[in-house]
Amino acid sequence: MIERSEFAQPGLEYRGVTLWMLDDKLEKDECARQIRSFAEAGWGALITRTFNGLRTEYLSEEWMEIMREAIDVGGETGLKVWLQAGYMPSAIPELKEEHTHRVLVRLGQDASPAEGDHLVRREGDYAYYWRKFEHVLDLLKPAAVQDYLRQAYEETWLGRFGDAFGGTVETIWVDEPHFRPPLLPWNEELPGVFARQWGYALTDHVAELYAPVGDYEMVRHHYWRTVTDMFMDAYFAE
Repeated sequence: MIERSEFAQPGLEYRGVTLWMLDDKLEKDECARQIRSFAEAGWGALITRTFNGLRTEYLSEEWMEIMREAIDVGGETGLKVWLQAGYMPSAIPELKEEHTHRVLVRLGQDASPAEGDHLVRREGDYAYYWRKFEHVLDLLKPAAVQDYLRQAYEETWLGRFGDAFGGTVETIWVDEPHFRPPLLPWNEELPGVFARQWGYALTDHVAELYAPVGDYEMVRHHYWRTVTDMFMDAYFAE
């Protein structure tokens, strides 16, 4: 049972986490002052969140010095620090082509495929293609996620601030893993996984993902079950 006194002066694990929105030109003294003010206000942790207007180059040596200052002052004041992932899953420079996000698109007879589109099926008045998104991570592929975690977490933060992990640095924060709705996620492994799970070919039923035809409710249910399972295995299992 929690003691009544803990409600009056709760430990860090019961306190809020604030977004520290970093914009403009960052200066060590001002950053340290703000962090101390967060601690004085009773916050338990802060998230080092980049925002519009930032004039200090992200991930530059100057940026890293500011992050070290944040960690040091956080340690002095008892405030936990959540570092922002080096790159968000939707903005990864030099992402390998085989690790890029793919989506399924439906094009009518009057529409032409984009350069690089790959035909999945033609049916009736429509053609269905998969299309890749440059710099956006394929969240359904374990190898892609592993490469992303190495680049955005380990190489960016662990080597430099590993001494603070498990102490002042409580976690790495990210807010963008998603499938870019209303586009439907796809990759080259999805049809095979789908067939093994449900016993029929998804590529024969892509029309049902877009229109209320055939047994579309079942197909959509199976599709999203497969996508969710692949996402869980590739991203959250890591």
